[in-house]
Amino acid sequence: GMSYFGLNQTNKNYDPSASESGLLVMNHEYINPTFLHPQGPTLVNERRPEDEVIREMNAHGVSIIELKKDKTTQKVEIVKNSVFNRRITASTVMDFAGVVAGSD
Repeated sequence: GMSYFGLNQTNKNYDPSASESGLLVMNHEYINPTFLHPQGPTLVNERRPEDEVIREMNAHGVSIIELKKDKTTQKVEIVKNSVFNRRITASTVMDFAGVVAGSD
C-alpha cells in the first residue's frame, strides 16, 4: 500500500486538506527471495542463516518521505533533510503510547 498524508505547512501537523506538503508512506510487505539471495535462500542444519533472516526482516516495513509541491510549477520534490524521512523495519525499536502503553 501507499498513502499520502498532507501536512500543515505552518506546524507540520497532519492536515487531510493539505496538498502542497505531506508524507508519502509506502508499505513493504512482500519480498522476492531471488533478489535478496541470488543463490536462493539457504538452510544450515535445517535453520536459516542469521544474515539472511536479518536481510529479509530489513526488507519488510514502511518507508516515509516528506514531499513538497511548488504551487507555481506543480513540481514535486523530496524534502531531503526532513526529520520525517525514515525507514521502519521489523527490527525498528519503538515505544507504544496511550492506552496500549505497558499492556501485555
